[in-house]
Amino acid sequence: MITRTGYSRYEKKDRIKDFIEVTDIFEGGLGRVYIGFCYKRMKKIVVKTIKEVIWDRYKLSESWDFLKDSIIENAIDETKIVQLGDYILLALFREARLSCQLTGHMNLVSGLDFWWTETGQIFYECEYIENSIDLEKKFQDISGKTGKQTIGVFQSLHVAISFANAFIYINDEIIKAYNRSIASNTQRAISFVHRDIKPENILLTGKNIPKIIDLGLSKFILAGGSYSNFMATPPKAGTFDYMSPEQKIHFDNVIPSSDIYSFGATLYRILGGNLPSLSHRSNEKNIESLQGVPEEYMQIINKCLQVSPHNRYQNFSELKKDLVCLIAKITKEKVKITENLRCKICGCIHNTKGRKSSIGLSRSKSKNDHHFVTIPAGDFYKGCKKEHTDLLISKFSQYISKSGFKEQYEKVFLKEFEIDIYPVTNAQYLNFVKSTGYSPIPDHWNRDLNNAFDESIANHPVVYVSYDDAQAYCSWLGCRLPNGEEWEKSARGISGNLYPWGDVYSSAYCNSAESGHRGTVAVGEYENGKSPYGCHHMVGNVSEWVNESHPDKNSYKYLRGGCWGDSCELFGLPFVHDLAVNCNQRHNTFGFRIARDVENKSSLILTEIVQENERCPVCNGELEVFDVSELKIPENNVFTWIGFFDTNSV
Repeated sequence: MITRTGYSRYEKKDRIKDFIEVTDIFEGGLGRVYIGFCYKRMKKIVVKTIKEVIWDRYKLSESWDFLKDSIIENAIDETKIVQLGDYILLALFREARLSCQLTGHMNLVSGLDFWWTETGQIFYECEYIENSIDLEKKFQDISGKTGKQTIGVFQSLHVAISFANAFIYINDEIIKAYNRSIASNTQRAISFVHRDIKPENILLTGKNIPKIIDLGLSKFILAGGSYSNFMATPPKAGTFDYMSPEQKIHFDNVIPSSDIYSFGATLYRILGGNLPSLSHRSNEKNIESLQGVPEEYMQIINKCLQVSPHNRYQNFSELKKDLVCLIAKITKEKVKITENLRCKICGCIHNTKGRKSSIGLSRSKSKNDHHFVTIPAGDFYKGCKKEHTDLLISKFSQYISKSGFKEQYEKVFLKEFEIDIYPVTNAQYLNFVKSTGYSPIPDHWNRDLNNAFDESIANHPVVYVSYDDAQAYCSWLGCRLPNGEEWEKSARGISGNLYPWGDVYSSAYCNSAESGHRGTVAVGEYENGKSPYGCHHMVGNVSEWVNESHPDKNSYKYLRGGCWGDSCELFGLPFVHDLAVNCNQRHNTFGFRIARDVENKSSLILTEIVQENERCPVCNGELEVFDVSELKIPENNVFTWIGFFDTNSV
């Protein structure tokens, strides 16, 4: 349908140019977008145009009459761009033309065709990206809180390198095409600026390919520092939080490093950063580090976000060089990264919903000085036999019902496993925090990790750790928490003793309330209180998280063994599991020890058990464990995501 103002409007099932059947319609701030099936190409495509209310409000047909020849011939006289309608018309034409030039790179949405009507309504056709969504929408529900990672480090590096490759392509190829079209050397383009880089303008396809979109505000910087198709006072445009300091002062006051700043802000945002905090920086003070992001990566992002344009990377080639070097350090294990899950279908490496920390971690050859003992396969007796129950009821009738304990006394078979003879210490947990940037840190530590705690408690068990914190530590080291039965067998042996040392309780064998320490002691103390397998502090010192859910609340996990604040004769009994709390709860009596399957004892290469129903957020594919040494860098604009990064030349 053509309106009285010369505007062509289509509805569903209408045909554009006879061979594009409209199947869906969307409208945004300025544009009307038609999704259609192209019978010439026999595939879905997108057709974009200005929306009718904008066409009428700014009388764009009149602007077309005035600017038609100079727009088509790319010979705009800057002095003629005086009306907002003129600028809108020019921006749409420029975006259409530029999109149709961008047909040689997989990280840019390719324009297929563009045309205009007699009245100047511009249409341009581009590829339809199946199952795509922008970075902001895709990951906004996975974190939800400032300071939490929304995507993993590897996935953000994939986006960063793909984005850099696309901009290198534009500056190498598209600028050449632009320069061939102009006559004067003084009007030659020397670089390209996007001016609106943000997560919403980066699509992820269903195959995890980043695509840059929305080139309507882009410019070529010309020799001498002027701009192509430049308007002295452009309309308010762009997204303030992602603008560089100089662009916030004047929208056209940009150079290539202005785009670098915007892209640095984009990386900072998708990794969990607080964007408003960037606006308050008046000097080159470093930005705040982010959880799970290694310091070497933060240094790269910080250089992108320098206040002074001259202190940033000057172009995307410089930025990519440092990104490639970072990948090389990761693959050589000079930098530790906190993910090791990858989608089998699209290759996405990421954090997923519900995880408090990163999904898993890259390999770690350091065993962090843990001391494992093998618990052999075989039967053991769990629970409390009748004579012990009768004895305890007679002594603690006010705490125990006449029916006895809820734990059934029975013989159970367990396969062989290994368990640490000590709980995890402050020193060991500090190594984990420093290596990964994990937070929050235990409440009793100082914020300065170089002086996190007094040396006198370095070998005490770490406390103020939640079940989720303990799981994150285990993932980093390539091990796991023991389940309740494993922990109980390690504590009591196979014969059903009441305590690790026998059937008679003594506070001399454990750090309990009766001991009078009023806090933790070093993990090597109370030698006489060891279990039959040589495990220390299975009763007293700290209550230890085990991988055992409350039968009615899966988010509640049990702690075993009593602690320094309990009278452990009853509350420290290894078979008792009455203490179940929420996985995210922390306390000054909560600690943990680690275990692992025997097949993993030769090395601590990380593995991760993928949780049930946990799927890839990009394509809903099944997740798998990957090895960091598999990573390859996509070079020469070739997409090799499943192989990913190749650093042999670095």
